[in-house]
Amino acid sequence: MSLLAAVVLPGCAGFKTGWDGNNPPPLLISPSVLGEHTLEQRLTIQWPGASRTLDTVTETSGERLTLIVTAFGMRMMSVEWDGRKLVEKRVTSKMPKGARILNDFFLASAPEAALKKAIPGVVSIRTKNVFTAPEEDAGSDDISRIDEREIIVDGKRAAHIRYTRYKSGALQKIELSRPGSGYTLIIDSHEL
Repeated sequence: MSLLAAVVLPGCAGFKTGWDGNNPPPLLISPSVLGEHTLEQRLTIQWPGASRTLDTVTETSGERLTLIVTAFGMRMMSVEWDGRKLVEKRVTSKMPKGARILNDFFLASAPEAALKKAIPGVVSIRTKNVFTAPEEDAGSDDISRIDEREIIVDGKRAAHIRYTRYKSGALQKIELSRPGSGYTLIIDSHEL
């Protein structure tokens, strides 16, 4: 399963402290584990009482991950990560911290071994296939596969991620939720 799929821009929800808090240290994961990709995405972030839609372009190339966030065609922030140093540029302080963006990005897209090594505590990751369409089904917009990933840290469910892939292969939908927070992120993503 190709997991490079999501850029997660958490708003005001989630955990308050530690690696998954609102102002965490970045997870030390090398961008090279993601392969080389350029993705264009539409993000819908929902938390109790609010919702926001943003567009992003994310590129992973060797040892560098670059993320550009726009709203209404205006560049709001950029994030660069080389596995050791985080550089972020922002137009407004209302955007989430770069480390928070990276951490949620890696929850959805990094291989299990990289996550288990980077997240402090006892980490368990469960991935399962929920649905696979028969080969003979027609229609390029039909769903071809649905998978789920559950990340459990120190016995508590930290994140649930659902990946929906379409037969056309160009579009993928990701839904990330953080149990108990009311936070959901819906990402429509395709590779450029």
